[in-house]
Amino acid sequence: MPADVTVTLTPNGNTFKGITGLVQGTDYTVSGNTVVISKNYLNTLAIGTKTLTFDFGVTANPVLTLTIKDSKPQFTGLGVTIGTAAGKTGDTVSVPVTLTNVSKVGNVGTCNFYITYDPNLLEATTVSAGNIVKNPAVNLSSAINSSTGTISVVFLDNTIGNELITSDGDIVTITFKIKGTTSQTTPVNFKTGGAFGNGSMSKITDVTYVNGSVKF
Repeated sequence: MPADVTVTLTPNGNTFKGITGLVQGTDYTVSGNTVVISKNYLNTLAIGTKTLTFDFGVTANPVLTLTIKDSKPQFTGLGVTIGTAAGKTGDTVSVPVTLTNVSKVGNVGTCNFYITYDPNLLEATTVSAGNIVKNPAVNLSSAINSSTGTISVVFLDNTIGNELITSDGDIVTITFKIKGTTSQTTPVNFKTGGAFGNGSMSKITDVTYVNGSVKF
């Protein structure tokens, strides 16, 4: 989500009447010569450019051009993303690990990866198979080390071809209980190591990892 945008006005003796098409107090606020454009308004804008006219009642009113970009990670190959979750102390939250662009690499026949978290703030309770894993009782295994805050996940199509991962979706979902009592966002990150391979057991080299978090 974008942040507020702060603009400092230089009136040059003119009176600021507002931003054309926007609602003061909702889309933006004014304090002296400072205008703050709300992130909530900015979040409604489509990707591309947006021009905002600052009305001073003159012939050539100043114009601010905003460039709105897609903040989602762009994957050239396989994307592996830890999701985000939010709750409060004592809550149980679910954090998915999602594969994206599986078709670009053909399929996934095997993988292993490691995830770290702060065991003082979170308690990992379960790792369950996601919607893209076939026959998880045989093909998927995981382990939680609560003392080090480490989760290991291993997937292997034991049929070597008939139960490959062939579509995007969640490979696992991790359930955490929030132990922390001071409001913050605590990271849930990939740990160095691990690899992905296709159905021919060849290593998939174009893999992008995106970390996640839990907010409380």
